[in-house]
Amino acid sequence: GIESYNFYTIDYSQYLPIINDIEIESEENIECENITLKFIGNVIEIPYVDKDGNTKFLPRNFTLTYENSTWSNENWVDSTSTITITSPLTSTTIAAPNKSTTFKFFGDEYANELGINLDTIYKDYSAVKIECHLKGTIIEREYKNELDRSSESGIEGSGPLVVEFLSRANPINPIYYEWFVNNVETPNNYQRYNDIDLLYKFEDSGEYLVKLIASNGRCECRDSLHIKVLESYISVPNAFTPNGDGLNDEFRVAYKSIERYSIIIQNRWGRTVYTSKDPGKGWDGTINGRPAAEGTYYYVIIATGYDVDLKGKQVKYRLSGDINLIRSR
Repeated sequence: GIESYNFYTIDYSQYLPIINDIEIESEENIECENITLKFIGNVIEIPYVDKDGNTKFLPRNFTLTYENSTWSNENWVDSTSTITITSPLTSTTIAAPNKSTTFKFFGDEYANELGINLDTIYKDYSAVKIECHLKGTIIEREYKNELDRSSESGIEGSGPLVVEFLSRANPINPIYYEWFVNNVETPNNYQRYNDIDLLYKFEDSGEYLVKLIASNGRCECRDSLHIKVLESYISVPNAFTPNGDGLNDEFRVAYKSIERYSIIIQNRWGRTVYTSKDPGKGWDGTINGRPAAEGTYYYVIIATGYDVDLKGKQVKYRLSGDINLIRSR
């Protein structure tokens, strides 16, 4: 157990801390990550003698608080940062805040516990650090028969591929944005933009690089994304069942990266029963609003892809065949 206690009486008024100012020290190429706060003043150490007769000093804890902005759950969120700084009081290095703020410095804890009001030191800081969280989102089209229009496995899809790019930089001003878009096979042939965010339409198939540079003359953030526009493709079903059960009720092709398209469907006597220039739409098995007869119908599809062949010409399709219209009883 505890054999004895030592009690000390200290005249705290003889050791009141004096803090006059905070100097913010930053060096080029370092200020973008960290800053150093130097405390200007006089904090006298509080001595005591332990049971063995050794002179020691009481630790003195001061508090530094400031408003910050942190990246959390895909958003910038305002937060309060609190740091305890223990004497001897010289300087401390912290991560550079993500937004302009005011540092508040007060203490020590003995003054707080004794109810002694000491001056709080305030120091304004203009943020220079830039942190961005580049995100690309495919603008989905409504047709479900357009294949590979999904960003779950990466930013790729059927052309024309419309992608919204968000810079999502921390809230400081001013920031200058530069976007560079190029096909990976021709890196020197790029397009450049200066918007905060970018909406871009990729038409030709291939792989692309989208690069973002956000800067303020002192710090910068760089990020990039790879985009893949898939090669053209058309697949034609051989049957459909327009019976209203919600399953296979329309004749639709499956496709990707198709620029131009036309289809003609005729019955066995050569009468045209359906035409369309939109690969996303399909035939519902009616003629002039009335159910078409069961049986075999014939189609001709002429289409052009967004991609090119080995000769540098756009890929073209001419497909023909038969389809069966089946009505379940």
